Amino acid sequence: MSEGGGNPALDGIGDRVALGGPGGRFAADLDAPRWWIAGDESALPAIGSLLDARPASASAH
Repeated sequence: MSEGGGNPALDGIGDRVALGGPGGRFAADLDAPRWWIAGDESALPAIGSLLDARPASASAH
């Protein structure tokens, strides 16, 4: 059974999260097996850069 008790929304309990804002810089964990990326229309260029930087083995949602 998963950590989330079978609830897919809770399966990532204990995972680390990185948040960035306008002009913010952070070091992405390139070894993370899963990436969840969100943003509005103004974030699309940054999201594209993140997707380009992730390893091919990492899934992104």
